Amino acid sequence: MKSMKSIVIVCLLLSMRTYAQAPLLNGLESFEQWDVAEEGQLPEYWDGFNRTVEFGGMAVGSVVCVHKDSLDPQEGNYSARIVSTSVAGGAPVSGLLTAGNLMVDFTNQTGDVIGGLAYNQTPTTFTGWYKYQPVGVDTASITVWFLSGGAQIAGNDLFISGTTTDWTFFSIDLAYPPGITPDTVNVLFSSSDDVNNVSEGSTLEIDAIQFIQGNAGIETLGMAQLEVYPNPAKEYLIVKVDENSRGEVSIYSANGKICLTQNIMGPVTSISLTSLPSGNYTVVFRDELGSISTQALVK
Repeated sequence: MKSMKSIVIVCLLLSMRTYAQAPLLNGLESFEQWDVAEEGQLPEYWDGFNRTVEFGGMAVGSVVCVHKDSLDPQEGNYSARIVSTSVAGGAPVSGLLTAGNLMVDFTNQTGDVIGGLAYNQTPTTFTGWYKYQPVGVDTASITVWFLSGGAQIAGNDLFISGTTTDWTFFSIDLAYPPGITPDTVNVLFSSSDDVNNVSEGSTLEIDAIQFIQGNAGIETLGMAQLEVYPNPAKEYLIVKVDENSRGEVSIYSANGKICLTQNIMGPVTSISLTSLPSGNYTVVFRDELGSISTQALVK
């Protein structure tokens, strides 16, 4: 597990942003709050490797690694496309998008991802959707970590390798030491995980990310509602949705692979789980209107 991503070396600082209305803290973040009045503008509440390149106090160009993409969003109108890009015609840097602050010093070739968003919840899962097109043997990463009083108390990583041209669901499990509550959360998406061996052009696309609270209950996104029980489950699972909802439910493993898919034609559906080994899963319901609901599941 990594606590912070260094571009070249680590400089430990603390900078916490307070954004009560940040979508990531209040539900689904699908990068809809994004005004691209000019090239290189980042989505609201996020920082990334979109910078004016300066050496010795003189601007020599710019690098733009994070792009607003409306061609094929997974949810809403936009997704975030993160690309490993060369700096001023030189060596490439990893595309980075973070809920914290990205500190870059081009002259000294140093940088760090610090701080995060004020947050005192303890979600059990971080989920979302990705597509990845690496160059060569490149690997992308998604990192989540929690701080309390400036010290990291929890976190987890997901590493992505191989080409994935279709939207793929991911789920990252989270756990905390007893009796400690976080005060800050940070999320980092990286198109090239090894910052010392970056392949120019590697592209990670991210959309529809969120924190899931608890292993049972109801999670509502948009107009869709999803309830699953029993949870933990053994041989079967009952899926309950809105009275008039129709759509498809999929069960994903902890590494984001689809294990089961079933059409939902009524408010209550029974699904056999006998083919699934014990473990942690995520149930995803997408209704006919495209609204998505997710629920963590234990078998």
